[in-house]
Amino acid sequence: MSVSQRVSVLITSYNYRQFIAEAVDSALAQSRPPDEILIIDDGSTDDTAAFLRERYANQPTVRLHSRENRGQLASFAEGARLASGDILALLDADDRWQPDYLARVLAVYQQQPAVDFVYANMRYFGERQGLFLPDPDSRRLGLSVLLGAYSTRWQGAATSAMSLRRALALDVLDIPEPYLGRWRTRADDWLVCGSDILGGHKYYLAEPLVEYRAHGNNAWLDQGRDPGASLRHWLKVESMLAYYRARAGLPPEVKADVLRHAKYEFLTRPRPSYKELRAYCRLIGGSSLPWNKRLERKFSMWRHYLRSR
Repeated sequence: MSVSQRVSVLITSYNYRQFIAEAVDSALAQSRPPDEILIIDDGSTDDTAAFLRERYANQPTVRLHSRENRGQLASFAEGARLASGDILALLDADDRWQPDYLARVLAVYQQQPAVDFVYANMRYFGERQGLFLPDPDSRRLGLSVLLGAYSTRWQGAATSAMSLRRALALDVLDIPEPYLGRWRTRADDWLVCGSDILGGHKYYLAEPLVEYRAHGNNAWLDQGRDPGASLRHWLKVESMLAYYRARAGLPPEVKADVLRHAKYEFLTRPRPSYKELRAYCRLIGGSSLPWNKRLERKFSMWRHYLRSR
């Protein structure tokens, strides 16, 4: 018999009064209701806190925590510490969920005890249309420690489609203050990459159960329009990866002796994609193994890939 798990929804908001009610209402309308909805108001100046207190005064599961402005990453880190749920489902204040989102996510956790990070596909609305991710197949991804540390392959979606077991969330969001202060937006980078490098076991739900609002203030959508901003962001990403590599006890730079173990990580994936096969073959290709051993391990990975089709 499966054990019922408490679910906390974490919503972070900064000056999103015009959107946040849609986000909260979509959480309240879930076919499997959350046990709590914790809203972290990050020092908004648009009267968000007063609006929320009035609108949800009669909703006992909705909790509001107001604080001085420190950015999205610090808000999620504080929310994870304050939350009481076994599963933390993250939601941005300008997005919304389909009614069966939590039910589908919780079913994965109950049926796959080894999984501690579930992310779903998303559908744009607003200034853009279409799907966020092209992969049409739901699947368990296995471990991605080396892949995350040394290939920077991004395995996730935007924040509103992510959920984590609380233990993993607290581990990933155990971040020193200098990083929190420099990272005002794009908290999803820390959650996605940190979960991989610290040993999170991920599952991808291909159903577009989350609606991602495209508008002029999206930090992720806006990044590519300014090359300077893109450069600054990726330099910060390199610093973030170095932090998590140190946390995981991995070498700060790519070391050939570490990459020799990439085959075993690849074999934790029950149904790997061809792109993942290529990424792991590149890791093995950079290892310190003799050429015949590299070839042998690549052959083993190819065999696993073909058998999984």
